Amino acid sequence: LYGLDVDEEYASIVIPNWRWGAAAFTFRRLAVDGIAERDERGTLLSDDLTDRQTEFTLSYGRTLSDLWSVGGSVKLQRQSIAHSSAGGVGVNIGVLGRPIVALAPSVTWAERVSWGLAIHNIVEPSLEHDAESVTDPTRVRTGLAYAHPVAENVAALAAFDLEKNRNSSVGVHAGLEVGLHELLAVRLGANDGMFTAGAGIRWRRYAFDYVLENNDIEPVHRFGVAIQFGATVEESRRLQLQAEEEAYQARVAKSFEELRARRVEEMVRQVEELAGAERYDEALSMLGAVSVLEPENPSTKAFEARCLWGKADAATSADRFTDAAILYGQILNLDPDDTRAQAGLKLARFWSDRHAARSAPNRELFASALDAFTQEDLPAARQHLTEILQANPDDGDARAMLARTTTAIRINTTHLQQQAARFVKVGLLEEAEQTVDEIRALDPEASVADLESLIRAAEQDLAAEAIGEKARDGTDAEGSKGVRIAAPTLSRKKRKELGELYRQGATAMEEGRADDAVKYWELVWSTDPTFESVAEYLRSEYLIRGLEAFATGDLAEATRRWEEALDVDPRDETALRYLTRFEEQMSRTVEILGEPAARPGEVTMSR
Repeated sequence: LYGLDVDEEYASIVIPNWRWGAAAFTFRRLAVDGIAERDERGTLLSDDLTDRQTEFTLSYGRTLSDLWSVGGSVKLQRQSIAHSSAGGVGVNIGVLGRPIVALAPSVTWAERVSWGLAIHNIVEPSLEHDAESVTDPTRVRTGLAYAHPVAENVAALAAFDLEKNRNSSVGVHAGLEVGLHELLAVRLGANDGMFTAGAGIRWRRYAFDYVLENNDIEPVHRFGVAIQFGATVEESRRLQLQAEEEAYQARVAKSFEELRARRVEEMVRQVEELAGAERYDEALSMLGAVSVLEPENPSTKAFEARCLWGKADAATSADRFTDAAILYGQILNLDPDDTRAQAGLKLARFWSDRHAARSAPNRELFASALDAFTQEDLPAARQHLTEILQANPDDGDARAMLARTTTAIRINTTHLQQQAARFVKVGLLEEAEQTVDEIRALDPEASVADLESLIRAAEQDLAAEAIGEKARDGTDAEGSKGVRIAAPTLSRKKRKELGELYRQGATAMEEGRADDAVKYWELVWSTDPTFESVAEYLRSEYLIRGLEAFATGDLAEATRRWEEALDVDPRDETALRYLTRFEEQMSRTVEILGEPAARPGEVTMSR
């Protein structure tokens, strides 16, 4: 340096931890060669004396809050000059913060201003050379920095420092850095009136820096390199939180599955009790609930057949042959090779035809209508029954069967309309259109104009969103089926309040106060649906509560909770699946029991 035999090296390694702070070890060395040695008369004794100064520093710093950070260093200094060596220990402390945010959090530019204070050698290292002691004096340095975005990919950072120790006047340092790109930054500054300049290049995990420093002797060029190993603090924090969230969700999923399995087991036991008491209608309703939660449950098929046989035998004994024929057809849907059900179906149809005195063509139409009904081809069943009544208006069984079919069509249509509206709400527009087609096939007279308007409006919104995405990033944007939720712009104070509510919710859940936890999280979600994992927590809790309500027969509460889960996560497959199965089972109950299924809240399953 300075055109002299002055050599300086500096190296530091920093180990950051997002939870505990950052620790660092630093080595610094300054060497001066060619020092002249003279006696008390000025006679040159030697011109090759050396001065070696080394410094080892152990540092630690951490963030106290989102506004303040503190740090400190303990350093060991050693100097070897001529024929003498000495060492000493010193201590540095510092603080970094955003004071304007602390004083005036509503000021928009407050986040861009930072303030720092460092006190070097608050404990002064003292070097004992022979009979003389040399101390490194205490030095105080304070300054402000202001960061400002200039344009896209261009940002400026200005800094101003004052420095003072007891043996010198106040030193002034100022600088300006302009980041022209995330890869390149240029710098200008002044160091006690001397011009400085530099540049930095950052590429992936490497940074290269150059400094030109003017001084009274000659310009000095400094070069530096920094290498980042492993994850950044923010990456480590994100990965750790992600791991914690995944572990939490795994526990929630396991608990949910265990709860679902227990509830299904309880409901199957109730089905067995109801079937044993010959309360077949209630048992079949409960089986429908079991199918909502576990469609492939191995017990449902046998229990359903048992209940259908009980109802079929009762219908036959009461001479309700049309009902018996439908029930035998349902049994054959479960087991097409059941010869007893085949015989029962044949006999029930015979007596129904005889009772109504149907002609041969009408007997064939009535058989086709029953087959279509049991196969859930309701439009065909309606068509056949209408033809029978046109030929024989006095056929009471055909008239009753037509009314039953019409009711089933109406309820199925209502459920399909609800499904289509839900699909539109969650952005599944193709599924919504397919459901509208099903409604038309089921009932050509059903009104679907409102649904079609909803679908068209949703398609227009997606198209507008795609155009907006293209305008923002200059690329072709594809319309998404999902629902995008943007994070709102909130003040630091508001985000701090949300963070406190979020933590209170987590604490309440850990303490078993689930209702309180949900209230806290609902407050957070209503303000910022993207805050931390609040949406996932609420979704899981709503699913569990819906499952509990459904298992106890509170269908209104169950559907409300599952709808809430969809409000939080419109693409939640579990909630969508449960709601869809529930509506399908309600429709099927009409076909099996021959009466409208109770609307949610009108039936409470026995415990």
